[in-house]
This record gives sequence, C-alpha cells and structure tokens, in this order.
Amino acid sequence: MIWYAPGRIKDGLEAENISQSADIFPTLLDFAKIEIPSGLVGRSLRGVLEGEELHNDDRFIIASASYSELPEDYWLNPEPYFNKDSEVPFHTRVEKLTWQDEHQTYMVRDLNWKLIISDTDEPELYFMDGGHVERENLYGKPEYEKKYLELMKELNSVLKKTITK
Repeated sequence: MIWYAPGRIKDGLEAENISQSADIFPTLLDFAKIEIPSGLVGRSLRGVLEGEELHNDDRFIIASASYSELPEDYWLNPEPYFNKDSEVPFHTRVEKLTWQDEHQTYMVRDLNWKLIISDTDEPELYFMDGGHVERENLYGKPEYEKKYLELMKELNSVLKKTITK
C-alpha cells in the first residue's frame, strides 16, 4: 500500500509488513480518533504508518471466496467464450457461464507463509520468503507439518469453525 498524509506519516517511510484492503477503514478511523468496531476484519495500520511498528511478522491475513468449477469440457473448446466482437467482457461471460456459489476457498497468510484450503482441491502451503510468488506446494511434507497446523489453527480461530483437510 502507498499512504500519503503530510505531518502524519513520515516521508519515505518503508515497512515490510503485510496488509490488506480491509485495513484501510480501521486505519482511517484510528487516525480520526474514532473507536474501531470490534467486528471489523481489518486492523489499523496507524502504528506502522507512524513508524512505531515496522515489522509485524506475527500478523495473519485471512481471505475467503465462493466459487464453482468451470464446465468439464471448457478448455477443450474455449473459443465461444473468447468472442472478440462481444460487448460483454470475457471475464463476465465466463462468470455468467460458471458462477454458482458451490464451493469455498480460504487463505491465511503471514509474512513468510501462505496456506490455501479449498473444497475441491488439496491444500496448498507455500513459503513466500516475504514476497508474493508461490513457487512450490509444500503441503504434505513432514518437515512443514508444524507450520501447516499453525496456519490451520489461525484460520479456524478466525472463521470459528473447523476446516478439515
């Protein structure tokens, strides 16, 4: 994220923290000295922006979405969906073709790790090394079981349900 608030945020401040768009509203409330409602998903970044909290390695980000699978034969004949003369954007055509609220996917992320759990696929566990590229799925490798369980615990605590994979 890039923030600009002269007199409030130090010029040129860089922090290697993870954040999400859900953090924007609580941050604005915090700067305005308005109480942040306890039910918000995001967290104020004010401490980071004021230079007090430059590392938050213990922070988790959670996301979820509903989805449906593409039709089984979609990739065998995708051309009808690529109609370049259509006024309806491609992603909208695919969405209308496939969107059914059938399955859920969940993601939990800390600074260095990302876990993806979905209803239709095996879990995915990635070492992100502070970046954003998912290189190798480490799920199922015994040496990463502890990290997998830690992320699952965090995900389940936020969702307040038990996801089994």
